[in-house]
Amino acid sequence: MINLIFNYPIMVFKKKDKNLYAGNERLDIFSKGGGKFYKGDILVIDSQGKKFQLVKSSIKGRASFWESLKHIQPMYEMNLYFKQLPDNISLNDLKVKAMQQVALKPKFWSALDTFEGIQLLVDQAQTYRELILIFR
Repeated sequence: MINLIFNYPIMVFKKKDKNLYAGNERLDIFSKGGGKFYKGDILVIDSQGKKFQLVKSSIKGRASFWESLKHIQPMYEMNLYFKQLPDNISLNDLKVKAMQQVALKPKFWSALDTFEGIQLLVDQAQTYRELILIFR
């Protein structure tokens, strides 16, 4: 259960992780071993620029049969508790933050485009939603 409602799609940043996570998928579903993802400092930014900080997480149990079938493997659910941070992030600040993550792992993102090509896509994004969906 997520105690706050995000406006999907969302973008997820982890303080000690060079990856950038984005998309429409439920954040509280994970596969075996994936529970480690919820340890540490997690910042979620939704499609309206609202910021949420993970406060607490605990394993709820197995996800539904249908959820597991959708992912073609056993899935589990996590109870996630967030606090909404008082200020929203501006679209330009989110663009900068996203490109900083891309710069940390340019080879990973090369399947999407060159660094310059990704920068162009990011610069052209007019909304949070457009920006987030570049990285899903």
